[in-house]
Amino acid sequence: MAFITTEITFKGQGDENFLDAGTVFKPMLQANALSSLGFDIRTDIVTYKDMYKVVPQRKVTRSKSNCGWNPYGQLAELIDDRIEVKKLGIEMEQCAEDFDGLILQTAKKLGVERADLTGTQLQSVLSTMAQEAAFHDMMRIMFLGDEASADEDYNQTDGIWKRLFTGVANSEVTKVGAGLGSDPLPAGAAEGILDGLYYGATPEMQDLDDSEKRFYVTRSIYNNWKQTLTKNKNLESSWAELKNGIKTLTYLGVPLIPLGFIDQSLRNDFVDAGTGKVINPHRALYAKPENLTIGMDQESDYQTAKFWYQEKEEMNYMRIKYKLGTALGWGEYIAVSY
Repeated sequence: MAFITTEITFKGQGDENFLDAGTVFKPMLQANALSSLGFDIRTDIVTYKDMYKVVPQRKVTRSKSNCGWNPYGQLAELIDDRIEVKKLGIEMEQCAEDFDGLILQTAKKLGVERADLTGTQLQSVLSTMAQEAAFHDMMRIMFLGDEASADEDYNQTDGIWKRLFTGVANSEVTKVGAGLGSDPLPAGAAEGILDGLYYGATPEMQDLDDSEKRFYVTRSIYNNWKQTLTKNKNLESSWAELKNGIKTLTYLGVPLIPLGFIDQSLRNDFVDAGTGKVINPHRALYAKPENLTIGMDQESDYQTAKFWYQEKEEMNYMRIKYKLGTALGWGEYIAVSY
């Protein structure tokens, strides 16, 4: 990714330069990698937000042969649920001398202020790189976070896959297939995985129009399906364009969203120490996108990206704060393979 071409706007506050909160967080929410998911994104959560599940009534019709009032059933059933967000932060520091000898040294100030990067092009570059790091971390934690993990790169909050594993264990989410442990996937394996999910999901899921559903898959499954289509000369007819202009493959009319960053994280951080094999290297989620909720904070003091310089230490500092949480809706509209 190119960093230098991105412009960052500043607003003054006291003796320090503050990035507008929107500079860091608006691109997160508007970035193709997140908007293409189609999830229910809620950005107004400070600590938690109550969510109510409405259960449609069924089998309430009875014969009506006499006068009078003969009630049967309830108007509706409401189930309480809640999404909680956890505080996340990025705090980094760097000495300006680290950039001496690089072409970017020309973007530094002169003389006694040479170590101060605030207000310079270098601050713009570093701020943009921090934005990229924050977005990548957010996506990784959003899918693979686990509060019970001993790994501080993942234990900030429970991510989508932790909740899916729990849902399968509680018989709330449908798991299709016995396991996708073969690595790499055998040629043509993706077709069986996608076919199993499509036809093995609940009747409620199958009753939805294909345009209302998505496959969220590791890049390994996406590429395997792409190779199958290429060999059978069906690739060009299987492309679809999402609302935000992203081109993706489909299976039986359902778009496939590749999540390559999950493959990278799994292979780097989820390796069984005993066998040396990646844990659940191939994962597929088949769902109605709005049934998966991502909670974040508002643009507020908790969401400010701050860049400042301490003259005594001659060190430049950056801090980013945001909040993140996940929740699943109805298990009937979710099926997984892993």
